[in-house]
Amino acid sequence: MTREVSKLFHERFGDRVVELENKDYSSMIDAVADMWILGHCPEMIVSPESTFSEVAWWWGGCQSHVTMVKAEYNQGLMR
Repeated sequence: MTREVSKLFHERFGDRVVELENKDYSSMIDAVADMWILGHCPEMIVSPESTFSEVAWWWGGCQSHVTMVKAEYNQGLMR
């Protein structure tokens, strides 16, 4: 995710978006932290081909309810 995409999500979904404060979008450490956070959320909305989301789900103990959406639908959400 980029800062621009994050801004769009925050505008659309407000406080329901959870990510690190002062996130460095090019940092692998921050990416791993995001993966941990995602895996411990009660619900995940993910792209079907996302291995990042899959690893997060496994890391979180396979407890999150997962909704998969295609990329075309993701674009529609952001309009």
